[in-house]
Amino acid sequence: MKAFSLTHVGNSDITALEIQELLNVKSKSFESGINLFDLPKDKLTDLAKFCYSAQSIFSAGLLFQNFSFTDLADLKSKLDFGKFPKNLFFNKTFAVSCNRIGSHDFTSQDIGAQVGEFIFNELKKNKVESKVKLSDPDIPIFVYIFDNELYLGLNFIGFDVSKRDYRIFNHLDSIKGTLAYSLARFTGLTPSVKEVFKPESKLKKNKSKIQKTKMVVLDPFCASGTTGIESACFLSSYSVNFFAKPKFAFQKFNLFENVDCNSFFEEMDSEKISPANLTSEIFVFDENQKNVRAAEKNAKLANVNKILNFSRTEVEWLDTKFEEKSVDFIISNPPRLCRTFDQADFDKLYSEFFYVSKHVLKSKGKIGFMLKTKNALKDIAEKNDFKMTASKIVFQGKDPIHFVVFEKV
Repeated sequence: MKAFSLTHVGNSDITALEIQELLNVKSKSFESGINLFDLPKDKLTDLAKFCYSAQSIFSAGLLFQNFSFTDLADLKSKLDFGKFPKNLFFNKTFAVSCNRIGSHDFTSQDIGAQVGEFIFNELKKNKVESKVKLSDPDIPIFVYIFDNELYLGLNFIGFDVSKRDYRIFNHLDSIKGTLAYSLARFTGLTPSVKEVFKPESKLKKNKSKIQKTKMVVLDPFCASGTTGIESACFLSSYSVNFFAKPKFAFQKFNLFENVDCNSFFEEMDSEKISPANLTSEIFVFDENQKNVRAAEKNAKLANVNKILNFSRTEVEWLDTKFEEKSVDFIISNPPRLCRTFDQADFDKLYSEFFYVSKHVLKSKGKIGFMLKTKNALKDIAEKNDFKMTASKIVFQGKDPIHFVVFEKV
């Protein structure tokens, strides 16, 4: 049984990590954002588990067809209804949606209509009772086209999980939860961090500063709090989709007619780690009180506010909040150059940031930033004894975003 997942273009390596961790299977990653992997036929609930728990994906499900094509006529000629499971559409409504990247002489709507017409005619030919329902169908058929490659399958999710329900109080520079989570993973957060913590050194007993008793994650430019919230969900094994359960499409499938979905979700949610048992602390800071309040409200909506520590703190005062070498990860989507934040402000802020980070960051700690330009902070970092150790480009739609990791020299 072939399965697929879809994430941002350039981000399939992060999704491959999730597939390995959640399903214990290896996947084949494609630059297009697609991951393909195999599951036994009796492991459909494992695929549903992945859909509920994964944080880097837009959609996932069963793959029916994957082929290259030259034009629309060639595409239509390669559609094969024999690849679809029997009884999938029986007494169910269906709809076809298409995501498309590349230059084509057709639109996503054209593909949705063509594939939908193909399925409808095949169902009629096989005397299967089924109807088209464009809004909230029982069977959401997935089509993804990247250049001249097509992927066709059954979307187990049925909605775009990258649009987090908790993101109500937004900031101008707010980012998708999928990107915030992926940045955290690219920076170094791993499942082992959830359970294993080894303090680097004994710290001074100073009640005015945060003591290093757990692994410490900091976002000093929190904006609406997305990075902290995604990190909290990951480290506590708490699904970002906790309140979205009723929307998951797989609950309507004939393939799940013998599955008690309520018990399934209860079992999944039982894996959450309580705040008292966490081996990590996450700090969500910003110099703007409005941003801190927005982050707090979003965290409450995500039900992880008790895991996070909020404070209105300016970058230059970070060393009054943390002991020396007490922070493991600094992960953030930091301020960028704009009309109200010019080059002089930019240079001043980040000179202060790297200077203070040199004091509070663990010797093997890491800084993970999401930047518009890869080398935007390279010179300032190097002047403060930091070096860029990793980078990659991820796309949000057509816009490239640079994930950059800095470490102490």
